[in-house]
Amino acid sequence: MLARHVSAVLLAGLVSTCRGNAPQEAAHAQPAQPAQPAAAPVEEARTFAPADVAPSPLVHRLRQLPADQARVEAMAALTAADAPSAGRLRWMAAERGESEAWRALASSDHPLAPWAGLRLAEALEAEAPAEALSLASALSAVDYPGQRRAQAVAARARLALAEAEAPDALRALLAEVPAHVGGASVAMPLADRLAGSESVAEREEALALYRRVASRAPRADVGREAAAKAERVLASLPSERRRALARPSVEDRFAEAEALYQSMQHDAAEHAFAALARELRGVDEAKRCEAEGRQGAAMVRQRERVEAAALLADVATRCDDPDVKAWARYRAGRALFQVNRADAAREQLTALEREVPTHSLADDARFRLALVERDRGQLDAAAALLEELVTRYPDGDMRGEALFVLALDAHGAGDKDAALRHLGRLLVGGLYEVPSEDVEGLRGRAGYWRAKVLAELGRTDDAIEGWLAVARAWPLTYYAQLSTSRLRELAPTRAAELEAELRAEEMPLRFAWRVELDAPWFARFVELLRVDARDEALAELEHAGALRRDDDLAWIAVACLAESGALPEVARLVRRRLEDFRRRPPRGMARHFWRLAYPRAYAPLVEEAAAAAEVPASFVRAIAREESSFDPNAVSWAHAYGLVQVILPTARRHADGLTIDARTLRRPEVNLAVGSRYMRSLRDRYATNPAVVPAAYNAGQGALDRWLRERGQLPLDEFVERIPYDETRRYTRRVLQTWSVYTWLDEDRLLELAMALPQR
Repeated sequence: MLARHVSAVLLAGLVSTCRGNAPQEAAHAQPAQPAQPAAAPVEEARTFAPADVAPSPLVHRLRQLPADQARVEAMAALTAADAPSAGRLRWMAAERGESEAWRALASSDHPLAPWAGLRLAEALEAEAPAEALSLASALSAVDYPGQRRAQAVAARARLALAEAEAPDALRALLAEVPAHVGGASVAMPLADRLAGSESVAEREEALALYRRVASRAPRADVGREAAAKAERVLASLPSERRRALARPSVEDRFAEAEALYQSMQHDAAEHAFAALARELRGVDEAKRCEAEGRQGAAMVRQRERVEAAALLADVATRCDDPDVKAWARYRAGRALFQVNRADAAREQLTALEREVPTHSLADDARFRLALVERDRGQLDAAAALLEELVTRYPDGDMRGEALFVLALDAHGAGDKDAALRHLGRLLVGGLYEVPSEDVEGLRGRAGYWRAKVLAELGRTDDAIEGWLAVARAWPLTYYAQLSTSRLRELAPTRAAELEAELRAEEMPLRFAWRVELDAPWFARFVELLRVDARDEALAELEHAGALRRDDDLAWIAVACLAESGALPEVARLVRRRLEDFRRRPPRGMARHFWRLAYPRAYAPLVEEAAAAAEVPASFVRAIAREESSFDPNAVSWAHAYGLVQVILPTARRHADGLTIDARTLRRPEVNLAVGSRYMRSLRDRYATNPAVVPAAYNAGQGALDRWLRERGQLPLDEFVERIPYDETRRYTRRVLQTWSVYTWLDEDRLLELAMALPQR
């Protein structure tokens, strides 16, 4: 009965309890009969306010309480709650142990009902599989993101009820899971059933299933459980079959090694790929090549560059697969360049372009080869390589970088006319640059440098107009900051006008109503956010294709996520999908987009830690955004932890009495405290120009000191362009850009960048 009711409600279409300023009845009304024109009412335009999505104070409070206390308070609050609020309270209570609340919510017409029904079905599997099957079967017919989970529940329930078709149902579901995924939710119960079979063939199938799960999640609890069960099943097989199946398949072992690599367990991944390569020698040379290529990649990640380069060079020489060969040559060349073996690096990069000229890495190899020559002081040879790159690979993703390096080197050599010529080739239709320039941290680069060269040629008026154009076309970007700094020197009145243009009166964040906001998926999305069910909410977005449609719908989704506190998700979505807001100054509606992209995250913790360390809160927040996207649980491949990504030795130097380990560094208050102290130490070290601090934060004080000794006579703008580490150069631009945005949004002023560098 319950299952039929849930199914009927869902198939009829659930409606949102969040309607902006629209009356609730509008979503249910039947189409009206045509009215006489004279009598037609004038209706106020419907709008949607994301602020309405924010959890109520009660729900917010319940999130913070211990589970038992939250459950009791949620149930007590039900008596005075309206229907929408009651649904949320039941969800909160059910998640905290009040299982019957799932049942009440699932049988309602609340938007959370299908997800509650799924949770109820999952909870009933063990003790009431028949009821779980009934519920899950109904939900399996509903088009929503939980459909596949419901189908898995139904198949597992059939297995528990010993229905004959259950194993085939689980096999069918597993067949739809990508090969690189373990599919534990269906593979494990099927394997558990087959493991107890008298049939040797079925036990062998169980072994394969356990090994699939174990290899795809080698460090997860379910992976370890699967590995242990695989050993027990193997021991149950006849001796002949036990010997034949003693080792997992090459596919499983390859998947395990790759899973280790992707989870940043690079040492374990290196050894796993090496073992595979040894086993495949003389058996499957193509697969051996692939394994050794991945082994070399893992070694590079551990900075074993010389050894990695030797292995990768051998792989590239022996192996025929174009992709394996190209990546091996490229990684070997980069590794050798990083350890100052220029001749060997040149050999690898030249071979890549010669052997696989149509591979997507061919232009990258040519660009790296030019950098090798440049590093050796062979600027003419480097320029020739870059010019040929632009001609040979007109659609390659390195064209923009090649043209810019040509311009930068011509400028450094004093050939201003050549620099202008190269920058002119970069610019297409004014300030809208080639695609490779249109990425975060690079917008406006060619326009800024063109204006700088014009100023050096004495064409001051043209330079001023160029910098104004950059600052207006790409407001608050890194190159807009540099442009504004130059304008303050040459045209302070124009700089003040520019700053005034960024200011505007506040306006509320409201969107025009659109048909998608009346859809059942949006109602579920909103309610899931209100109860902090972020994974399910994001699944609703993905299932509805909301992020693949127009920008306005994507911004509505992002604004709702931000209201719910899902800041890491917001940061990732903005970077992946919503970059066009950067073309608009932060005023009016666009100011809200800037604020969504740059939230005042972790206030007041950031402000408190920054004040204690005497560093700007805007700088600390900029580091947190660029390091972790505000994810307190972030861990890098270099084993840096938390919001501002601090490694353990650095954190312990700045602990000041705090207990420091990998666990405590994931606590925002600890991470921000030690990170802010470290930032203070760097700002003290480079006090005359804190704009270089991001470079030290990323590459270390030793590297920055060396660069300052070598190139400290350069102005800041050119120094940043000549940072030799790609990652550090990009990171420095991004952090300075983000610091500028936060300075404007939170302090109502533009950041001032000094050009003179600290001396070391």
